[in-house]
Amino acid sequence: MTHPTGRWFKLIREVWDYNVTSRFGPLPPKALIVVLTYRCNSKCQMCNIWKMKTGKEMEYEGWEKAAKDPVFKNVDTLTVSGGEGMLYPQYLKTVKMWMEKLLKLRKLILNTNGFLPEDIARKVEKVARMCVERNIQLGVSVSVDGLGKRHDEIRRVRDGFKKVLKTIKYLEKMKQKKWLDFGVASLLMENNLSDYWEMKKWCIQRGLDYSFQLIGFHDTYVNNMESQKNLDFKKSQKGELLKIIEDIRKNQKGIGIAGYYWADMLKFYQGRRRQTPCPFLLDEVVVDSLGDVYYCLSTERIGNIIKEKRSVGEIYFDPKNIIHRKMMWKNECRRCNSGCDVVRAIAGEMWKFTGYKLAG
Repeated sequence: MTHPTGRWFKLIREVWDYNVTSRFGPLPPKALIVVLTYRCNSKCQMCNIWKMKTGKEMEYEGWEKAAKDPVFKNVDTLTVSGGEGMLYPQYLKTVKMWMEKLLKLRKLILNTNGFLPEDIARKVEKVARMCVERNIQLGVSVSVDGLGKRHDEIRRVRDGFKKVLKTIKYLEKMKQKKWLDFGVASLLMENNLSDYWEMKKWCIQRGLDYSFQLIGFHDTYVNNMESQKNLDFKKSQKGELLKIIEDIRKNQKGIGIAGYYWADMLKFYQGRRRQTPCPFLLDEVVVDSLGDVYYCLSTERIGNIIKEKRSVGEIYFDPKNIIHRKMMWKNECRRCNSGCDVVRAIAGEMWKFTGYKLAG
């Protein structure tokens, strides 16, 4: 696990980079999200990835070629996702390859819906052993959007919650061996907002680390704009929503950097535009199984390494794309409620965070 001194050093470095180095030019990515596949074994209400007809996805050789790009030389955090990433046929081989190519990698995050307990346990254990050998911190996030039938209704998987429970038990055993950090992630929307308190209590009773996100609607990646009418928070829920956001804000661990974001969300749902910065505006990049490159999956793609025969670095640093990224904050980002990796980005506004803490 990462030593506290290491976390403080990383924070100080990010404060310097975001406030000083970035003034002299765009920062190379320090965080990378790899969407290994868009295949998925659930039919979630809030996501249309399972409906996608993607065509041919990159095989191992394509990922290996992409990973040779020197643009990734400073990446210290890798997130492997999907669809359901575990469905990718060459999952272990590809994850191992990325671990070997990213020489500064210190943290690896695996996302899963938990519906393939034995397969997930087998793959996570092998990845965990590789991480222990390389002194890489491993984190695994399992989606839980409700208890029992509620989760099954949202994910539209028969006996889905039972399968997730089985996955959780496997991962709990690995956590006890200190092989990984593990927690559950819940997405709050109109039809499970009232379940928040019960889900929180369930996680605490089981000793599970947990996090919550607020549903967002985008015409890229999850492609769920058509679901907004049915799943977005209703006006009648505003009081309950604000109460829940305040509860999440107050319960942030450590020095409470994430609380800064949740305080912003309180204002956001009262009509103010987003103020919290986002790491995708600074030093994060996404590459998916179709070869598409994004600064952020909630915005339009900025290029394709297969069709354009360009590297991720050429696309990432393309002057036209840099201009596009600067404009993102004035457009898409100010209307976005996502808290993805936002703790890193707050290092760019430490003076505002300090003021927030001093204000109590």
